[in-house]
Amino acid sequence: MLRRGLLALVILAVLPGAARADEVDRFAAYFQVDRKDVDEVRGFELPPGKGYTHLLVGRFATTAEHHQHGVVVMRCDTQQCRGTPVYLEVDTELDVLGLVDLAGSPTPLTGGGVASAATGSQSYAPIPRLGKGKLLAWPALVLETRRRTTRTGATRFRDHVTGVEYLDHLIIVPLRYQKDQRLHWIFRETTVDRGIGGAGATTSYRLDRGTHEGALDIVATEHRHDDDDSACLPPEPTEQRFVLAGGRYVRVTDVDTRGGCH
Repeated sequence: MLRRGLLALVILAVLPGAARADEVDRFAAYFQVDRKDVDEVRGFELPPGKGYTHLLVGRFATTAEHHQHGVVVMRCDTQQCRGTPVYLEVDTELDVLGLVDLAGSPTPLTGGGVASAATGSQSYAPIPRLGKGKLLAWPALVLETRRRTTRTGATRFRDHVTGVEYLDHLIIVPLRYQKDQRLHWIFRETTVDRGIGGAGATTSYRLDRGTHEGALDIVATEHRHDDDDSACLPPEPTEQRFVLAGGRYVRVTDVDTRGGCH
């Protein structure tokens, strides 16, 4: 199977509109998999403009136990759709949070997830904008993946406990069209990382004013948690800053490693 960096494919569509071709068949073709292995596809229509017009967000089986999530970013007209796939994570649940403008106004990178057309419905749902403004100078897709794992093990206070581990990520995929562009995510960081006893961290993100490559910076606010059985007070939240450099957001502040009981 061809992986990340696959050159754009052209998929002929059924008239009268390319955006009404079967979503499942199209998603399978872009990721070079059999239609029967695709178990989820959601279609979204992007705001009018000169760039990409539609998105497919879906999942397909890689083995009997594992599933791969991915996004197809497309430009469609009445004759055909041209697009490229972006591979995301394996064995997660996925929320589409909405669109942001990386060259726009500061805004939180949060949302409750958006509704979409059902798999195979041959229709596309509009996708909302996070933040203010109508125009998108540098549009980007914001996604969140969620992984829950139930296991038994030891914690700081108990030798034997059964609980749920949480591991969620925020992912940003740029959607500013460039001819022959190979799309990839430019930001992927954890929003929730907590063990079976509750220890770990939750992090929120926001776009903030920046000067690197003409894009806004991303500021992360991290809240640390001790085990649920602990009587310690949590430390004050800390902030980290990410800037766009070389096509990816990179951390430019030192990671705070403070710990212990407060």
